[in-house]
Amino acid sequence: MVPRKVKIKNELLTEAVNNVAKENTPENQKEMIKYLAGSGMLLPVKIMPAAKKDANGYYRFSPKHKVAYATITKAAFENVPEASYYIAFTDSDEMKAWAAGKPVDSFVAHLDDYAVMLLKPEAKMKGFIINPAGANLVISTAAVREIIKERDAQAEE
Repeated sequence: MVPRKVKIKNELLTEAVNNVAKENTPENQKEMIKYLAGSGMLLPVKIMPAAKKDANGYYRFSPKHKVAYATITKAAFENVPEASYYIAFTDSDEMKAWAAGKPVDSFVAHLDDYAVMLLKPEAKMKGFIINPAGANLVISTAAVREIIKERDAQAEE
């Protein structure tokens, strides 16, 4: 993951996520996964104590800094228990809508970054939610595991 220093715009990913949220078909899922696997998404973070940015816009950390990833708890629905999820935004505008105008620090994270966090044996999060103020699309840990497995199998062919 790298600190974000420019606005992120993933128009094709945003469109694909919205299509799945509207109509969850295998074709729409396949299209979304294609863009999800190759796009950087915004992962909101809280840096404690606040970190300063250098002239190039990069955070400067020291051993005293801690980074906490923003999470969201999704209430139980359709026999699915309440659980906590990481957050992913397809672009800066989606994150701005969620933050209601408040400044939010964020890192650019890829699907592999979410996979590392979710697939650890001690992981407690149940997946990640894309654009919680918009499409509000849940990608479960099991789905991440399957996407990574299929992608790696295709790469071996």
